[in-house]
Parts: sequence; C-alpha cells; structure tokens
Amino acid sequence: MVDLGPSLLEQLQGPAEKQNKKVLLPYLSLSQYHDLILNEDVKFQYRTFISVPVEKRGLIFLDLPENLQEDFGGRLKIGTLLAMFKFLDPDEVRDIIAKVPPHRKEKLYEKLDKELKKKVEFLLQFDQSKAAGLMSLNYVIVGKNTEPKKLYQKITRCIEENSLPPHVLVRDRENHIIGYIPTKHLILKRPKTLEKYIEKAPIVRHYEDHQKLLEKFKNEEHEIVVITDEHKHILGIVEYHDLLKQLEKDETERIYQFAGVQKEEDILDPPLKKFKSRAFWLILNLFTAFLAAGTIGLFEETISSLVLLAMYMPIIAGMGGNAATQTLAVVIRGIVMHNIDLKRKAKVVLNEVLAGIGNGVINGILVAIVATLWNNMPLLGLVVFLSMVANLIIAAFFGTIIPFILEKLKIDPAVAATVFVTTATDVFGFFIFLGLAQMILL
Repeated sequence: MVDLGPSLLEQLQGPAEKQNKKVLLPYLSLSQYHDLILNEDVKFQYRTFISVPVEKRGLIFLDLPENLQEDFGGRLKIGTLLAMFKFLDPDEVRDIIAKVPPHRKEKLYEKLDKELKKKVEFLLQFDQSKAAGLMSLNYVIVGKNTEPKKLYQKITRCIEENSLPPHVLVRDRENHIIGYIPTKHLILKRPKTLEKYIEKAPIVRHYEDHQKLLEKFKNEEHEIVVITDEHKHILGIVEYHDLLKQLEKDETERIYQFAGVQKEEDILDPPLKKFKSRAFWLILNLFTAFLAAGTIGLFEETISSLVLLAMYMPIIAGMGGNAATQTLAVVIRGIVMHNIDLKRKAKVVLNEVLAGIGNGVINGILVAIVATLWNNMPLLGLVVFLSMVANLIIAAFFGTIIPFILEKLKIDPAVAATVFVTTATDVFGFFIFLGLAQMILL
C-alpha cells in the first residue's frame, strides 16, 4: 500500500525527488492522484500535477476543482496540453480547452490534429450548459440496410482509434435518426441483417436542459440518448455516466449556493480538516480498486482454458451495470424529492431486489438459450443463466442500499454511488461468472 500521508509528499519534494516520483507515482490510482494534488501546499500543486503520468493527466485535470483547472489551464505549455489530448476523447479535450485562456486558444488550435480540431470545434459551437454540452462522438452511423460486415469493420476501426467500442446509430438518407442497435445484439445474435434489431432511440434536442436527459434515461431505459437538431439530424450522444457526473456538479453548485459557501474555499481548508474529510474516501477507493483489479486475475487460468468465456464477460458486467444505474436513478431521485422515509427504505430494497430477480431470470434464460444453441454447450448456458440472475440481484441490492448509506453518512449519493455500485457489479459479477465456470465447465 502506498502511503499518501506527509511522508509521500516529503519524498516527492525531497532531495531524491526524481527517483521517488519514478518509483511511487505510477502506482497511484486516479483518486489518489486527485487527493495528492488537493492536499498539497498551494505553491506545489501545479508541480505535483505535472508529475502525474501523461496518460492519466487529462482525466485528473477534469476531476479537479474549477479554480485549479483555470489555474493549470493558464500555466500548461501547449506541448504538454497536446500530449494530454492524445489520451482523451474529443468531448474531454473540449472541456479542457474551455479552461485555457482565450489568448492561448488560437495557438493551441493551430497545433491540434486536423481531425481532432474538427470534432472539438463542432462540439464547442453548442451551449455547454445544455444537453449538447454533454455530447460524445463515440458512435458510428449506418443505414438500416447496411451489411453487418461493413458495420463490424467500422466498429473495429473505431476501437483501434479510441480504444472504446462505439455505439451504433441507424439513420435514413436525410441523416434522421431511426434508432440504435444495442451492443448485446451484435455480440449475441450475429445478425445477417440489421433492420430487425434496431431499437427506438430516445431523442433530446441540443438546447434542452439536463433534467430532460434524466427523464429520458429514467422513463425509456436505454443505453444512450441521441442529441439532435431541430430537424432530427444526429449531432451526438449522451451516455448515462456522463449525465450523472454533470448532475453531481449541478447539485453540488446548488448546495454551495444555498449554504452561501464558495467551492474554492474547500481547497484552502486546514490540513486536519482535509485529512478527516478524505481519509475515509482514500481507504474505500483503495479497497475497491484492488478488488476490481484483482478479481479477473484470480481466474487467468480459467479464461485461458476456455477463451469463450471472454465473450460473455462484458455481457454479464454490462447488464449488471445497466440494471444498477436504473436502480440508482430511481433511488437518488426519491432521496432528492424526499419520497423515501425510514419506513419505506426496507420496502424499496425488497421491491428492487424482486424486480432484479425477475429481470435476471428473463434475461438469463434468453442468454442461456443463445449460449446453448450458438456454442452447443448446455452447461455454459447454465453458468450464464445463474450469473445473470445473481448479478442483477446484486445490482438491485447495491444500487438501492449504497445511496441510503451515503445519505446517512451525509455524503451526496450522486457523487459516489456510481463508483461503489459499478465496483460491486463488476467484482461480484466476474467472480460469480468465472467461479461458476471454473466449477462447472472445467
């Protein structure tokens, strides 16, 4: 375990600074880098930030308080910014450029990669406080009659460029959105034609507010919301986790305004107060990080013996994550609207778990049938079925109780709930799936 107390700061600032940074910094998590910078003396915060490995620096920047973002944005060299951008999506680059002083933006734009510059300028033309401000360009567009082979080629190119699988949007010849194809259909069904697997996509105009996005996710339960212009032409997509992050920021700002406190004051709190407020988070984040990283490593031999399992792992984890975010949206809204009192909490947990069992059984049966027929392995179907049921129960349970626990601890559930719920569904989902596979299939 890396010590994040004064001893680490002393090592990073001491005579052996370069050597200590080389040894210690690569082992810190994103949250540890974040807290290390904030706990640093003000005059050393920028130097500590620059010591972060370049591949993580952009994500750390985006997670820092706004006053530090503006300070660092004015001090970072153009070359340093360009190096950071290589590891970020266009929407993340847009958010960083927004913190660069106007007199430096022109020079920065001149140095940007042409394709990246085109995407960033496109994103920046919209009101950043509205739905379009959360847009991502991580998608591919096809027609409803596109051959699956051509779609898979597009997806492969996108993964090679961005290291992330894109969402698949379907449009007509006028670029009007028809719908989208959920990733699970492409993985499980290997469609010979795309048209029958197209699902209706929830649509929000680019000028709508964030509450409209939340209503769409809550009511229609899709992976994404498509952002369009007034003529239903596709502009981009918004993913649920990006919306939750923005809602967290919006709610925090409202809380500070209500209390008459400025966010920047937190940065100057005394060290003891900082320690008390962050020690708990450091321990929990460290614990969950080790759990998430170590679970799959426990089953390396199992995966090596039956590579087919790797195809079903993202399905189990993805379904758990989607179910958990659905539960979180309902529970957090109930907390915010004061619709959940002490007597109702037990009923809410029970209702969500029962719903999780029902959804788990239905989805588990469907995936089990596919696994049995497609792979001709009934036992694999059994493993997938049991894993799906278990993970949707886990998603429902943790998606309900974690917001309650955080609320009891006087911590905003929108700030931290998704971290712990996603960790729970990933860790337990992989552990159950791979554990059952090891016991039943090997």
